[in-house]
Amino acid sequence: PPWLSGSAESAYYLCANRGKRSVTVDMAKPEGQALIKQLAAQSDVVLENFKVGGLKKYGLDYASLK
Repeated sequence: PPWLSGSAESAYYLCANRGKRSVTVDMAKPEGQALIKQLAAQSDVVLENFKVGGLKKYGLDYASLK
C-alpha cells in the first residue's frame, strides 16, 4: 500500500479508520460496566468479540444493553 512520507501508517489504514474512536475500560468493576452502558446508550453500533454469553456475567450482553 502507499505509505505517507514520515509516517509508519498506510493511506488505506488512515482512510479505513478515520473517525473511529476507542476506549479501554475495566469491565470487572461496576464503574467500568456503568461507563460501557452509558456509551452504548449513545452509540449507533457496539462491537464486541467475546464468546456467546461471555458478557452476560458483566451485565453487558445484548439483552442488558438493548
